[in-house]
Amino acid sequence: MSYFQKNGDDIGFSSNKSRSNSQRFRLRLLICCGVLVMSAISFFGKGQINPITGESQRVDLTIPEEIALGSQSATSMGPLSSNRKATAHVKRIGKQLIATLEETSGNSPRLIPYPFQFHLLDDSQTVNAFALPGGQVFITTGLYRQLEHNQYMSNSQSDFDGRLAGVLSHEIGHVIERHAAQRLAKSRFIRGVFSGIEVLDDTSSTNRLNSQTGGTRLAADVTDWFISLQYSRADELASDGWGVKLMAKTGYDPTHMIEVIDILESSASSSQPIEFLSTHPRPLNRRRYIENIILENFPDGTPDQLR
Repeated sequence: MSYFQKNGDDIGFSSNKSRSNSQRFRLRLLICCGVLVMSAISFFGKGQINPITGESQRVDLTIPEEIALGSQSATSMGPLSSNRKATAHVKRIGKQLIATLEETSGNSPRLIPYPFQFHLLDDSQTVNAFALPGGQVFITTGLYRQLEHNQYMSNSQSDFDGRLAGVLSHEIGHVIERHAAQRLAKSRFIRGVFSGIEVLDDTSSTNRLNSQTGGTRLAADVTDWFISLQYSRADELASDGWGVKLMAKTGYDPTHMIEVIDILESSASSSQPIEFLSTHPRPLNRRRYIENIILENFPDGTPDQLR
């Protein structure tokens, strides 16, 4: 009698455990769906109008938040160059481009909300240029020197100025288009999705913590890294478009942008790291795209007065 009673108790216990597991799964599924819905609402419901382009964009940050984030991050980018002449050169070309941007926007402070600043980093070993959210633009000494002299090109001061203008105007384009803020919004959305999926994991808290270096956590980290590292194809072409327009209106021959691409690609075969080609992946048709933009603006060829 006791044997059958024990068996029945086991069956009842098993049934209760099954119901408990089912209830926990439904609860996790409900939480998962809630997280996914909230992530989607947060991403797709945060449209902002770009004050310069007039286009609607999905970004998490307001422009003041972008400016604050860029300013806070600027001090951690590395030591600045002590070469006053080179630093002044970078700032002078950058200010010329921003002055043109303000003129073409009707000289309205409301339309150009970013306090652009241009910096020369004391890093001769790395060839790179980048822009932080809010208008902090950097170029390394390594890239600066590459623009100054190339054995296969003319190396007058005018050529040097034009190549530098090409790099800086491209980075200005990234700021104007708010590409960093867009990538941040995408990163947060993807992290939200993976966080929701992780809720379905029925491991203990300790096991989940120990497994955060693998599985969905690793996928989230890799995705986040990829998004934060590389601009998209569309981002690059949009910035190139701004670069051509800003250069031409400032008086620089936009064909210098093509020279910059050639310099970067020829330098990539050397031992010097070309970080620019990692953070700014070059679309296969980028050179052709720049040539087409130049042709659209100057169907009869670039004017002789452009330097």
